[in-house]
Amino acid sequence: FSRFRNPAVRAVVGFSTAGKVAGLVRPTAFASVEVPVLMISGTADTVPGFVSDPADHLFVSETVAGPSYAYVVKDGDHNLITNAAMLQRVQPALDAFLAAHGRGDMRARRALATLKPATGDRFVVKNA
Repeated sequence: FSRFRNPAVRAVVGFSTAGKVAGLVRPTAFASVEVPVLMISGTADTVPGFVSDPADHLFVSETVAGPSYAYVVKDGDHNLITNAAMLQRVQPALDAFLAAHGRGDMRARRALATLKPATGDRFVVKNA
């Protein structure tokens, strides 16, 4: 297996990625990802037959080599992207992440490092 890196990709945003799926996603699947990653998931984000533990969606942000961020929406399920109220809660993190790592805005990067999530939600920063 060789490492692949497209220099045009500056950062990655994922909504409810596969995360841990036995037989599909290997333990080292994301270990070579060095660009910043923002994973957005929810506390009720399950996929019958694939993901029974919502925390498994965070596998990407927990195992990448580069900086990672995870925004966990309280009561958000696998369709949280279709819920306008939930997306509104995620928007400040998404905006700061895209500004910080897409445009290289240092002020946004500092804001992202100290971001306070909406009440009941969780925001995790790793290697940033």
